[in-house]
Amino acid sequence: MFLREVVTGKREGKPVRYAQIVEAFRNDDGKSRHRVLLSLGRVDRLDREQVRRLVVALSRYLDTGTMPEGGRIGEVRDFGIPYVADALWRRLGLPAFFTKQLRARKYEAPVERALFALVAHRLVDPSSKLACWDWLEHDAHLPSTRGIHLQHLYRAMDFLDDCHESLEEALYAHRRSLFDRVELVYYDTTSTYFECDEPGDEPDQYGLRQRGYSRDLRPDRKQIVIGLAVDQQGLPIASDVYGGDTSDALTVVPMLDRLKRLGLKRVIWVADRGMASSMNLASVRAAGIDYIVGVRLRAAEELRAAISRDDTAYVEAGEGLQVKEVRVEGKRMVVCFSPASAERDLKLRTGAIDRMRPVLERVNSGGDSAPLAEHGLYRRFVTRRTDDTWQLDKHKLEREAQCDGTFVLEVSDKKMSAAAAALAYKGLLRVEQSFRTLKHGVDIRPVYHRLDKRIRAHVSLCMIGYLLERVVEIDTKTPFDQVRRHLRRTRAVQLQFDEQTVWETSAPGAEVTRILTALKIPAPPRVLPIA
Repeated sequence: MFLREVVTGKREGKPVRYAQIVEAFRNDDGKSRHRVLLSLGRVDRLDREQVRRLVVALSRYLDTGTMPEGGRIGEVRDFGIPYVADALWRRLGLPAFFTKQLRARKYEAPVERALFALVAHRLVDPSSKLACWDWLEHDAHLPSTRGIHLQHLYRAMDFLDDCHESLEEALYAHRRSLFDRVELVYYDTTSTYFECDEPGDEPDQYGLRQRGYSRDLRPDRKQIVIGLAVDQQGLPIASDVYGGDTSDALTVVPMLDRLKRLGLKRVIWVADRGMASSMNLASVRAAGIDYIVGVRLRAAEELRAAISRDDTAYVEAGEGLQVKEVRVEGKRMVVCFSPASAERDLKLRTGAIDRMRPVLERVNSGGDSAPLAEHGLYRRFVTRRTDDTWQLDKHKLEREAQCDGTFVLEVSDKKMSAAAAALAYKGLLRVEQSFRTLKHGVDIRPVYHRLDKRIRAHVSLCMIGYLLERVVEIDTKTPFDQVRRHLRRTRAVQLQFDEQTVWETSAPGAEVTRILTALKIPAPPRVLPIA
């Protein structure tokens, strides 16, 4: 670009000079041409103050390290995390999905942008929907969400509950072309409790909110049970919400139905011992799905005896595990042994028995037996005599020794090696990590909602947030907590020049540049477009 003066009126003897900002370019034939970008008017009539303001405004594109004359800093807002979240949101095809669903339901409210705002807020600072609206109003640079009010956020949640299953189907179909196909499905459940009290609620209004076994050690609170299936990379496939009094085993059949509707094929179902009821395994087999499930070794006396009789040598499976196979009642059992875990289990049991001995003496001297009978660990080691005194039980101690460092899997796939089954089962740690992220990353709790549809929508929002976090972790090979810390340093800064206002982004550091490169997201422009 350059400044050019054009003179007219020479023939009439009254030349007039005009100032123009011109750009050189080449046309389709490759010839050099000029085009006028801006005409400043007659030189003798230029408004010097307007020219000065233009120069000041243009100077913000120069990396001088100083604020241009007449400029001042206004607001500073969150930009880095919303920018990355929006790019991934679009990559997963979510705008197109929601647009299609909204059109079918004839919604006119800005639902898609409201849902994105709710998910982005969970990645930045998870809290209430009211806090999300306040964040949009005062802390986030998200011009595309301008005009969204609190009512839009709640309406968006109701819409999300209506299309939850369709969303999971669309996400899975889209991901099949982006990530590895699903072969292992890891399934587990967790619970989360409610902060709200319901003094005016009647029992028939509790809905999903029920009391049950609390993994959070809050039996005083009503809760829900959440079932989650993830793939071998820890990416969520399907989720569902059940009443807080639902046992884990009763969630398996509904989840299998969900997976069948997703069209998953060549799937191996991986679940822990709590899911291995005969009814559940029959349902898995009826669905034509192979499985790897944990077996309760302590309660399986015949299995322990079979392992003791079997003299087959263990073989190395990797990751510190040794494996071998035994057959019990026609079932293929894979016995997994970890020498390091066995040493640790022996040490823990010896320490527990040493701590228990003074308790045992006090109880046998006439003290309260509850410290023994009701202690989850101590009662594994002792038995009560006919005279109501207590003693260490030799048979129980032998049983515990048989279980040191050992876990057993029932494996239905005849083609899968014992080593592969053992390592696949260890992948259940991924779903446990998923639940930790849900509870402490995107913070599924606290939950204040009372309506079932809002409770389900809240869980769905957290699942989408977790999906985005996991995609970031896979691509960047960095825990999301660290990514979040770096991206929060990228801010949108408001600069004000007299009557003009512009937004600029802070310069990304080396780590932010690495993150964006790994995610294949272009660096944000220095000067942000005016929405």
